[in-house]
Amino acid sequence: TFLSYFFRANYSLLDKYLASVSVRNDGSSRFGENNRYGWFPAASLGWIISEENFLKNVGFLSYLKLRTSYGLTGNAEIGQNNFLGLYGVSNYPGLPGFVPTQLPNNDLKWEKTAQFDVGVEFGFFKNRLTGEIDYYQKNTSDLLLNVNIPNTTGFASVLRNLGTMYNKGVEFSLNSRNFD
Repeated sequence: TFLSYFFRANYSLLDKYLASVSVRNDGSSRFGENNRYGWFPAASLGWIISEENFLKNVGFLSYLKLRTSYGLTGNAEIGQNNFLGLYGVSNYPGLPGFVPTQLPNNDLKWEKTAQFDVGVEFGFFKNRLTGEIDYYQKNTSDLLLNVNIPNTTGFASVLRNLGTMYNKGVEFSLNSRNFD
């Protein structure tokens, strides 16, 4: 079961200065009681430079926007009941019984990714040629991973929040509208 609360506010000043903030509070039954909810804020700023007076008379420039954003997102894709200690049915010399099938982990929590992005959107020749250039950095922490444990415990692995991952890159797109 998921339960989410979401707040978002946008502001535009003179149709060229833009701001947005949002906050999510997500809850998931995939985590134990102590870590069910996660807070995920985000904010962005934009400046439509082509609306400024000093660029109004540049004939070949149709659109130019500078933007940046920062936000935090969460991942709960671990399947059902992975924080619980589970038992299964077993037969032992013809008699029914129970055996443990999964170790409990009440400390499981949301995997979190913080992302920073800065970019430029542009349009030339009455937006016949458009595109974007973006630089991003993504930092993921508390990765949800199955960690190997000694087989002498009777189990091969347990799900834990372990590890971090860092990604960064540049994205570029170019579009043309040849026929109108």
